[in-house]
Amino acid sequence: HLRAAEGAAPAERARLLALARVLDGRQLALKVSANSYYGGCGAGDRGKLPNMAVSAVVTLTGREAMDIKKRILPEHFPGVQIVYGDTDSVMLTFANAEDVATCAARAAEASELVTSHFAQLGFGNMVLEFEKVYHPYGLLEKKRYFGLKHEPRGDGTMECKGIDCKGIETERKDTLPFVKEVMRDCIDALLTTKDVRAALAV
Repeated sequence: HLRAAEGAAPAERARLLALARVLDGRQLALKVSANSYYGGCGAGDRGKLPNMAVSAVVTLTGREAMDIKKRILPEHFPGVQIVYGDTDSVMLTFANAEDVATCAARAAEASELVTSHFAQLGFGNMVLEFEKVYHPYGLLEKKRYFGLKHEPRGDGTMECKGIDCKGIETERKDTLPFVKEVMRDCIDALLTTKDVRAALAV
């Protein structure tokens, strides 16, 4: 809906944006509810609804989905590397893809391939959606990364949305303010100049 809204008339754009907000709120509510239920089941005897079998099935399904992606993607994209994978997301690098547009085109193709494969296996509701390209990108460890984020416009071209950080000290509430400031300056220098010495000189 957000992509369709970009080229729409003002009234239709307003309607699509409002609908997108409603749908986003619904999916967030479902995500929070599902995560809470999963956490409660997986907490063992200490949880409100202890049921390890439920949490184990959720984890197993996510692992199976990741195994499928690891198996079929290299078959269709020689040289592809999965640099980060979680139960509901995957980050890839493609061989001989040095620019954002090429990475985006291959990522969109990969998402359609995996989604189609899920449907063939009977998982019609499982969709691997292409969301963004990070270029440059820095992965510190699982759930901790930063990068210059590019997202698709409605016309298929990519738009730079600025620096995106997940799980690192710049986003943590227990990080001292001056540490956040120094890290933000270093990351900004590193991603915009791609020069490690310039980042270290901040």
